[in-house]
Order: sequence, then C-alpha cells, then structure tokens
Amino acid sequence: MFVIGFTLLVRFTEGRRTLPAAMFFFSLCLYAYAISAVFVPLFLIGFTLLYLSTLLRRWRETLLAAVVVVAMAMPAGLFYLKHREATQYFRNTTSLSTGVSWRDQALRFERNYQEFFNPTFLFHNGDPISRHAVRGFGELLPVFAPFLLLELWWRRCTRTVGASWCCGGWRSTRWGPA
Repeated sequence: MFVIGFTLLVRFTEGRRTLPAAMFFFSLCLYAYAISAVFVPLFLIGFTLLYLSTLLRRWRETLLAAVVVVAMAMPAGLFYLKHREATQYFRNTTSLSTGVSWRDQALRFERNYQEFFNPTFLFHNGDPISRHAVRGFGELLPVFAPFLLLELWWRRCTRTVGASWCCGGWRSTRWGPA
C-alpha cells in the first residue's frame, strides 16, 4: 500500500491528478502495520514541506486529498482514542513519554540512535527484543554495507532535492529507533 501511495505521489509531482488516490493508499497503511501510524504521517509532513508550493497551487486537489485522509483515518483515530490499551506497546517502547522531562527524552533519543546505528545492531544482533529479531542476524545482511556507503557517497555528490530525497529519507528512517 505504501509503494502504491508513493508511486501516485511521484506522479502527482509530475503534474498528474493522483494526490487523493495517493492519500487513500497512505491511509490504508494505518490498518496494515502499527508503525505506519508514526511513519506515514512523518513521511507526509516531509513531502508537504518539500512540495508546499505545488500543494498550495493545486489547492482543490490538496483539499480533496485532506478530506480523503480524514475520512479514511477517522475510524483508526477513534479506535485509538477509545481503546488506550491498543497503544500500550508504543507507549512502553517509544522515546516520547509524558512523565519524563524533554531533556531526558532527548538524551534517550540520542542514545537509541547511537545504539541503532552501529555495526553490531545493523549486521550482527539486531533488535534486543527477541520477538523482533532473528538470533544471530542484524537488521541488514552484511552484503548491504557497501550499498549504504555508496548511497551516502552518491547523495553527497549529487545533492538532489525532491522525490529522491523523500525516498532516501524513507530508506534511512526505517532503521530508526522505536
């Protein structure tokens, strides 16, 4: 669903009228995988910041897409508001907590990123929560290491902006800490 939404979003940037359909598929992601409740909105905020002038210029299509998102996401939002236990896992594992100071949360966030972006996590052990990891394997196979370095080098050399950065941002944030 995310790939279909992303494809339609790229076509929107090329001038096609696919934004409402893209928002339909992005909204369906909320019902498929729990982490999409965090990731999809963050991705769409990034897209909005990159393409704000296009969205404002094509305001009718943008308004229709917003109506689609609200209509599609409302049942999930109401469910999460009514059943707080559905978000218990997120509250127990997230870097954001209501009873902790912002400074402590920022330090925890920084510590998590340092922990999650090291070779041991990426290539050897993976997630410390055993049900999220295969024993003896990291989040990536070691064969991916040269490709990560190649992508970083390519991004530094080309300094591109737009849809390719959305895609690159998507690839880089999927390894972020919980």
